[in-house]
Amino acid sequence: MEKVNDISKSKTLYVAVIILLMAALVITVITAVSLGQVNIKVSDTYKIIFGKLIHNDEIYNSSSKAMIAIVWNMSCQEFFLVC
Repeated sequence: MEKVNDISKSKTLYVAVIILLMAALVITVITAVSLGQVNIKVSDTYKIIFGKLIHNDEIYNSSSKAMIAIVWNMSCQEFFLVC
């Protein structure tokens, strides 16, 4: 019975570590896209990326076309190219 408890604890730890790593990856992607020569708020970066991924232009309408181009066309592509 003790071996079953050990296995269940290790699975719980494994799932917790995977969730933590996935959250860290998302934060790293957003931070990497936000950094650069142009000052863009992280919240604007979230809006642009999320809006583009779900194809909803209303989410990022308040952002300028230049800002959208910088985040989506340049920063995202550079980040994924590096990966």
